[in-house]
Amino acid sequence: MNMSRTLTLIAIFAFMATVASAQNKFLKQADEAYKNAQYSEAIELYKKASSKKVKKDVKVEIIFKTAESYRRNHDYKNAEVWYKKAIKAKIDEPLATLYLADALKAQEKYDEAVVEYNNYKKLAPSDPRGENGVESCKLAQKWKDAPTKYSVENVSQLNTKYNDWGVAYTKKNFKDIAFTSSREGTTGNQVDPWLGQSTEDVFEAKLDKNGKWSTPGPLAAPFNSKMNEGSPASNNKYTLLYFTRCSEKKIKPLVAKSF
Repeated sequence: MNMSRTLTLIAIFAFMATVASAQNKFLKQADEAYKNAQYSEAIELYKKASSKKVKKDVKVEIIFKTAESYRRNHDYKNAEVWYKKAIKAKIDEPLATLYLADALKAQEKYDEAVVEYNNYKKLAPSDPRGENGVESCKLAQKWKDAPTKYSVENVSQLNTKYNDWGVAYTKKNFKDIAFTSSREGTTGNQVDPWLGQSTEDVFEAKLDKNGKWSTPGPLAAPFNSKMNEGSPASNNKYTLLYFTRCSEKKIKPLVAKSF
């Protein structure tokens, strides 16, 4: 073997070792983010860790955890895609089929969801979630086919593409509200690694005499901080507003469990 060929082989092995080291680094970081419920970060890290050179069992696990991360972020469209990938890769985990069915149902794909719930019943016949899923899809389709006289409309003056939830009236006239939002412009001005959106604040808005809502804005101090605040609720006299704030203290990492 001549010197040039030897140097070429050394370079190739060095490159492969560098790639493997980078993959291991991303996978370790992804698993840590996943364990700490930082699902938005975990998704990106798992995608970086994924490669044709990854062992098959490791790749299947990466695919499943990516699907799980999307599900826990309520991104059912992407969860559907990744659970299908996991099943195609022959993952030995019946919950992949159950959660695929749930993702399909959440998108109102009831016929497809029923097929997957029935598949799950075969995989886990003692688990009632399979049959319950089938029945819930049938009921949902029935209600959709025969809607009530009530209609739900989007209040575009209040809603954004971000998470907006947890509305509470704050005055007796029912024209003042507080709600939770992760829209741009929150007090913390930082990204929550779970959702990949701004940390949540409590916002307020008022309804004028013409029936138009004011532009929502975050409540002033001491309500909001750099951490997550949300889920406001008033007492029955509308003199107190209760809300939840995440701790700023460093605590032990969360351990994500299946739910």
